[in-house]
Amino acid sequence: MHRINRDMLRVELAVTLKTALTRHKELLRAKRLPHESDALSDALAVAILDLVDCDSRAVVQTETYGYSAHGPRQGKWGIDEPSP
Repeated sequence: MHRINRDMLRVELAVTLKTALTRHKELLRAKRLPHESDALSDALAVAILDLVDCDSRAVVQTETYGYSAHGPRQGKWGIDEPSP
């Protein structure tokens, strides 16, 4: 197991978005109905999820540590939780 650094993830996301936009070109055209423009958002979200959360990768989150003015506060890697 190894950590994926931000630069590598950024490159992979950029490629995924570019190919997703190419595959769903028709959704980029101006639509009159709100639900039609939501189809592009959904297609992009699925493309990103397929990249980040798949058979060989997992998304992990730290535990909740305390509360802030805006609700529960997530811990930080290397401070509240050991770095993965």
